[in-house]
Amino acid sequence: VVLDYKGNQNRFSTNMGLLANLAYVKGNSKIAWKNTVNRVFDDATTVRNGINIQKQGDVRDYIYVLNEKTLISSQLEGDHKFGEKEYRLNWNANYAYNNSEQPDLRALGYVRSFSGYNGQAYPNNPYLAQVPRGASASNDARRFTSILNEHSTGAALNITRPYELFSGKSNLKFGYMGQYKIRDFGATVLGYVVSNPNIYDEAAMASLSPDEIFSPENIGNNGFVLSDITNANDKYDANSFLNSGYVMTDNTFGKLRSVLGARVESYIQNVGSRGKSGEVYSGKATYLDVLPSLNLTYALTDITNLRLSASRTVSRPELREVSAFSYYDFVAFSSVSGNPDLKRSQNTNLDFKYEVYPASGETFSVSLFYKDFRNAIEQIILPGSNIEYRLRSFSNVTSAQTYGAEIEVRKKLSFIADNNLFNNLTFFANGALINSSVDLSGVEGAVGDRPLQGQSPYLINSGLQYVEPNSSIGFNVLYNRIGHRISDVGFVGYTDIYENSRDVIDLQLSKRLLNNRAELKLNVSDILNQNSLFYQNTDGKRSYSAGDNVIN
Repeated sequence: VVLDYKGNQNRFSTNMGLLANLAYVKGNSKIAWKNTVNRVFDDATTVRNGINIQKQGDVRDYIYVLNEKTLISSQLEGDHKFGEKEYRLNWNANYAYNNSEQPDLRALGYVRSFSGYNGQAYPNNPYLAQVPRGASASNDARRFTSILNEHSTGAALNITRPYELFSGKSNLKFGYMGQYKIRDFGATVLGYVVSNPNIYDEAAMASLSPDEIFSPENIGNNGFVLSDITNANDKYDANSFLNSGYVMTDNTFGKLRSVLGARVESYIQNVGSRGKSGEVYSGKATYLDVLPSLNLTYALTDITNLRLSASRTVSRPELREVSAFSYYDFVAFSSVSGNPDLKRSQNTNLDFKYEVYPASGETFSVSLFYKDFRNAIEQIILPGSNIEYRLRSFSNVTSAQTYGAEIEVRKKLSFIADNNLFNNLTFFANGALINSSVDLSGVEGAVGDRPLQGQSPYLINSGLQYVEPNSSIGFNVLYNRIGHRISDVGFVGYTDIYENSRDVIDLQLSKRLLNNRAELKLNVSDILNQNSLFYQNTDGKRSYSAGDNVIN
């Protein structure tokens, strides 16, 4: 074990929302104006304790994170029916503003040396704040502020024309959607360094609490100074323009329903950022994709269907992921940077499902699926990383595939007993077995294949839901488990990092108030509180075993 940490987090969150909707209806036309404002305030304090072999001591890290987010959206939409065949036209024009600020992130680490300090033997020696005497780095004692502003405008138009084909009811639908997005982001990083190493009293100053070290009273000749360590890559600006048109036809032939269509998307992206040394990255990309889709549904009985679907989709990287911006991830001990050369992923999806709806609110289904990815996006570890400090980024792999089976069930428990409890109690669950593989034939030094980053070999979700209609009291018990998965892809000489499986149970109690116009909820998350375990394989097995290199 190189790193072994346990942490506690105290979080205070508030969420305020405002809603204002207006609608006008006349004849076969309806026009609505929908507006929302959402404000989130999140204040979190994390304390992490553990052992760090490379630092030869016990470690105690503190981080204080304040997040403020504002989302404003406004949408004007219309829905119209006209003509003898009831042609339908709907449209919308929308605007959204997203603001995210971290006004004062503060981070500081302490170490209690195994070798003791000032004649005090371990473990009676003090924890000392790790404030550098020379240049500061992004993972040292620091303060961080950032502001993100994003504006998005868009419009859409959809037309539906009913018609008959082979005496069956059909609909032809076509339309357009466009969205323009512009974003700017900037961050400032201030590192703490010792003001004057010649007169610095480490025993007195380094043993101060985080609040005292961050206090303005200790900024000066006898304490610390703030050094601006903001890099050229701590800001970026970006814009994207998506234009798409589609056509689809929805046809019914007896027990068979067919939905066939295609979508054409034009996507233009521009991301302006700089590397740490000031080199310019344009992050410009232009894509034109044709995305066909087919959905077939055959009704075996009134309650049983067979479904077959095939489609092409794309997965685009986030704007931050294609910028050169880099930030330090406190939880993962890593510096995360974007990749201006990152491409979008092209995906082919095939699904076959058997489903039964035995009663209202009940379902049972079994499905098989296959997905093929071209230029799949993965999170990777860059050369230059070590166990304590990792450099993470994003990259494309030439191709990857996943396939598997899934089962889903939702069943009311009134068959157990005819009483108030079981009549309002529902069991639900779904589970999947998944096999994934990445083509490594073009990767230098790679042997064999490996799973797709982030993809588990299995997942299980289940729960119980109770809703009392008269008292409006409800509760949910949720269980989740995912199989071990690759958290970060390594490189030759640095093994992939896996996240081990863990069981999670969440509980929610709810009560509706004011004639169902308000709701009070109590949430208890991760009741089992099992450790998150990250490891590197040393024995060739992908699941965790005692000989693996634990890194958290």
